[in-house]
Amino acid sequence: MTGKFALIIHPEQAPLTTLSRALTEAGLKVMAAHSGEEALRRIGNFSLLMPDVVVTPFEDPTTSAAEDTNLLAALRANPLAKNVPVVLLASGEDDERRRALRAGFSIQVPHPYEAEELILQIQLALDQHRDENLLSGSLEQLSVAEILQTCEISRRSGTIRLRSDGRGGNLWLRGGRVIDARIDDGRQGKEAVYALVEWDQGSFEADFKAVSVPERITESTAYLLLEAARLQDERQRADAAPPFAAMPDPPPLPPPEIRATHRALTLMNIAASYALDHMTIGLLETRLEAARQRILKDHPALDAFHVTTDGRITLVSLVAGGGSRPTEAVVAAIAAWLKDFFGGAERVLPGRFALRHLRSLSEALQEDLNTLGFYQALGLADTPLEGTEKEL
Repeated sequence: MTGKFALIIHPEQAPLTTLSRALTEAGLKVMAAHSGEEALRRIGNFSLLMPDVVVTPFEDPTTSAAEDTNLLAALRANPLAKNVPVVLLASGEDDERRRALRAGFSIQVPHPYEAEELILQIQLALDQHRDENLLSGSLEQLSVAEILQTCEISRRSGTIRLRSDGRGGNLWLRGGRVIDARIDDGRQGKEAVYALVEWDQGSFEADFKAVSVPERITESTAYLLLEAARLQDERQRADAAPPFAAMPDPPPLPPPEIRATHRALTLMNIAASYALDHMTIGLLETRLEAARQRILKDHPALDAFHVTTDGRITLVSLVAGGGSRPTEAVVAAIAAWLKDFFGGAERVLPGRFALRHLRSLSEALQEDLNTLGFYQALGLADTPLEGTEKEL
């Protein structure tokens, strides 16, 4: 069970702490919550984090005040989460046991909860789940981009088969990252990924088992999705009539500070996504926040940014502390944050967190990042993209 992610819920703190400690000692990564509503909020309703197993008291959907706050109902409604095994912490009441069995939950641990029995039941649930890894759904319900983002965060490996308007395509993932793709018309690799992301009608089938296909794609999922969005945007602008250049009054660009803030968020989340390939979510959150706190006094613009529990960067307020030069303040603050974060990680994992990696990771945004001054502040203005260095 080592490395598996368990979501455990209990309204009382004492048993929640005891059981969480027992699962951690058994090798599981644990997120604890006092209610299904709290758990759903913290994991983004299964769009940000995907547990391997859920441990929870029985929650009768008919008594829930709002269906979207009911954990079991949310599990069954999400195509990627509907087969996640659930271990019920039973109260021992016969009526509850019958209702749970009717709802389809057969793995139960009776009260009082013994850690050893709970761990054995979790192992049983995970063993049974190995043979139930085939999931399916519609692309109208869950887009290709959402499927890939969910698989990336939960570090899934497997094959995703897509069907749309008589066309077929495959995406192969390893550890949450797309390693190859192919469409029936012959397109493969990154070109196939960019096309498949635009399929918005049809169906998908995800088979989460180890894959053995060669690795054709080395870029991160975040990079692939950003590049797909950029290419789609370019096509839409090219098809627009008349183009902006022919308009008597073209729409103005957003103010530089707004563009800088948007690109700062994107760059930080690209860096966080890359870091997830080398560290756990908990460690990522801790290191990002520690780096932010170390330089916050010198860069008060970072007060506007927040590190979430799943290692994402969000904006919580307008950027402050920039004086009359908010753009320069944002650029300098983000550069200092990345240097501190990557510097600390590089000391632990030499060669994996050199700042030069940020050039290739952010290739889809390089024009804006260069114009706004991010590359200059990071010392990357004259650094070639990885793989393009000339041989001496």
